Amino acid sequence: MKTALTTWINVGIGVLACASFVAVLATRRTPTTGDSLASAPSLLPELRAADSTRLELESAGQRVTVEHSKGAAGEPAVFQLISPVREPADAAAVDKLLTALANARALRSVDPGPPLGAFGLDKPRLRLSLRTLDSSYQVLVGNNAPTPAGARYVQVTVGNEPAKVVVVDKAVAEDLDVELDTFRQRGVVPLSEHEVTRIVISSPTLGVTLRRVSGIAFLLDGEAKVLADRETVRSLFFQLSRLSGSRFLTPSEAESALGPVRAQFELEGKHELYRFEVGGSCPGDPAQLVVVRRAPSAQSACAPRDLEATLRLAASDFVDRHPFSLHADEVEELDITGGSSKFALLRKGNAFVLHAGAETAVELEAGNQRIKALLEAVGEREVDKKPAELGLEPARSSVTLRSSAARDADVVQQSVRVGKANGTGTLWVYREQDGVLLRLPREAARAFTADSTLLYARKLTEFGPSSFVSADISNAASKQTLDRDKNGELQLREPKGFELDSGLSTDLIQALGALTAERFVADRDDGSFGLEHPSVSVRFVSKGESGLGIEHTLRFGNETEAGIYASLAEGGPVFVLQRSVRELCDTLLINRSAFPGSAAAFDRIIVEAHGHALHLERHGEQWAPVPPASFAAERVAAVLEALGDLRPEAAIHIGPPRPAEGLSKPGLTLHLTPKVGAVQTVSFGAGDVWRSTSIFYLRVSGVDATFVMAQSKVRALSDAL
Repeated sequence: MKTALTTWINVGIGVLACASFVAVLATRRTPTTGDSLASAPSLLPELRAADSTRLELESAGQRVTVEHSKGAAGEPAVFQLISPVREPADAAAVDKLLTALANARALRSVDPGPPLGAFGLDKPRLRLSLRTLDSSYQVLVGNNAPTPAGARYVQVTVGNEPAKVVVVDKAVAEDLDVELDTFRQRGVVPLSEHEVTRIVISSPTLGVTLRRVSGIAFLLDGEAKVLADRETVRSLFFQLSRLSGSRFLTPSEAESALGPVRAQFELEGKHELYRFEVGGSCPGDPAQLVVVRRAPSAQSACAPRDLEATLRLAASDFVDRHPFSLHADEVEELDITGGSSKFALLRKGNAFVLHAGAETAVELEAGNQRIKALLEAVGEREVDKKPAELGLEPARSSVTLRSSAARDADVVQQSVRVGKANGTGTLWVYREQDGVLLRLPREAARAFTADSTLLYARKLTEFGPSSFVSADISNAASKQTLDRDKNGELQLREPKGFELDSGLSTDLIQALGALTAERFVADRDDGSFGLEHPSVSVRFVSKGESGLGIEHTLRFGNETEAGIYASLAEGGPVFVLQRSVRELCDTLLINRSAFPGSAAAFDRIIVEAHGHALHLERHGEQWAPVPPASFAAERVAAVLEALGDLRPEAAIHIGPPRPAEGLSKPGLTLHLTPKVGAVQTVSFGAGDVWRSTSIFYLRVSGVDATFVMAQSKVRALSDAL
């Protein structure tokens, strides 16, 4: 019986296989849906988008007319809106529609006979007329067709041929669903920065006129024409690029919303002049302002308020207070001349070459930082002093920056004359571009001297942990001594009575063995870096290749924007180190593991917080609250996990707690009974911020030091209660 059943199953499978084979043969030439679309007739036969001359669309009682003319040789085509407004059309939007029409296909033809009203073509949703160099086309878009989803009935008339009704798919229908605003240019001022030759801004609080004098510079008009700050001008053009219409207004709507308090802008380009006004609030959307363009064509729209950032400036904010207006990546050469020193820094491939008596290779980053120091210098303008009074006639030296360009005629060269410095290190320079005197502070003035800082290697020390011998660290509050005992093991000799934290000591030794300067700032300390009274001093010794000790004294001075001023030798060069290096040197190396770790070491734990106490006791490998019903059993694991994560960041001082630490009335206290030994108490005090981290102060019984711990760790325990 089973054999017969198996036989019938095999026969059935064979019949199905044969049927499938016959079906494949019968349908091998039947087109798929994709094939049908590919072979379907064009909606507008022989239409070439480039040959179009006039496009009209009428929908919901509104008519849009666009004219299309070919541009001059090498220029793009020109699209112009004729109605209902006259202004340049958005070429990309028009071209997108024309390309979609040229590529559109009809899914199927509809048999003639039924009246147009049956397809919604007696009152079409859209009427499109298109003229080309050789023909004309009319497209009426009607109701939805039954299939496929989203399809529409469309009537097409080509030239004088009879009209035809077809069905188009959803994609074609969506391409034809356009509105007037689709073809309007959103950008109010379609000019890039390099095209503008003059800028006029007039408002109740700001009145400035800028005129271009070079490829990168504008001058401020006034009694004495001075350079405009390049970054301020660049910010203005960025805001103008954001001045894009999100919603268009009628002239009457715009004039009413613009209001009496308005600002006028005029931007003169190489070929066109743009005038527009901004002010008020967009009707129904106060987050946007109203923009009314007067020339070269009228346009009224709502736009983002970015431009108001410029209108909040004063005329003085446009004055350039930098000696140079180039950007770092534009500078190819730096020359400092004067006196007996020779200093010429030239960009070469991926590095620099310094000519200072001899030719020396300079790292790319070091060279760029020196150039940035010149470019980022900011001074105060002097208007009442004479150059001769400031050692500028004749000048003591001059500093020149040159940019690169394909042609020598396009190279930008900017120079300043360098005068004398006063007793505080203030330096006067004379900007040759516009004859402006600038007073530079000491820190900015350092970059204008011919020094040897670029010749120093940024790598300051290089030794491994095994070569470390000792370190004496001192700051205003403490002294520490770290060295090796007779067995070569690291030990903390001072402060006495504390164990060494191996993790912190390893981090410190690795930092001392790989000191790298961010940049050098001076050949020697001139008394302005805070190194005479260092915030932290580290005298450390390492073994050299010969086995002899090499001693350095690392001193940290004042903070600067990029890090900390530091030096490694008395009278030696001054450099900048990362703040993290000083933090490592300024951290007490006291063992943090004095703080209780895993709960596995204890038999009883009491947590006191918020006026309540939680008692936990070990029973074998399990912990349970005492009394049993005093705490939810499922939350015990959360408390134990939070306890295991409690590890201090560091000790911050030795000796008794200080009043500000809030340890006289702790907010959280732990009483920990170990399996062997006395009960240990951990008290958490006030919250504070330490090295940008929110912390709580804490003390551990038996340890005469205050620690800090991240608040997130402590709160995890508090939240688990």
